[in-house]
Amino acid sequence: MRGTGRTDHSDVSVYQDEKSAADQQPAFFIALSSCFLCEILDIGSIIAICYSTYNGLSAGVTSVICKLYLMSLALQGFQGFEYASSETLASGQRKWLRIVYRIIFILGELIIAFSGIGFFMDGRIWTIL
Repeated sequence: MRGTGRTDHSDVSVYQDEKSAADQQPAFFIALSSCFLCEILDIGSIIAICYSTYNGLSAGVTSVICKLYLMSLALQGFQGFEYASSETLASGQRKWLRIVYRIIFILGELIIAFSGIGFFMDGRIWTIL
């Protein structure tokens, strides 16, 4: 402002807010996409269980769809965490922590992929190891 002796720095903070929003935009898109993928696989797993029970869909195919759904749940949680902590973990000092979180996520996905799964509907139980 002229004549008051005060300096207005509001344009600097607006620039920083726009920059951080632009930096987080890809992380937000990935988190949102993982949310949609999770919803699609949720509906797909319900349909697969119904078709497996009533129309003879293979229990193996159904278990793959159900595992993909469970893996997408973990992905959605991880991507939400990545988005929420993107500014905090962006610094060079905390980059190692981000790598550790990614390794833990990958190990969790592998555990889901290689562990057994079962589903139950109308008194019928299927277990796939």
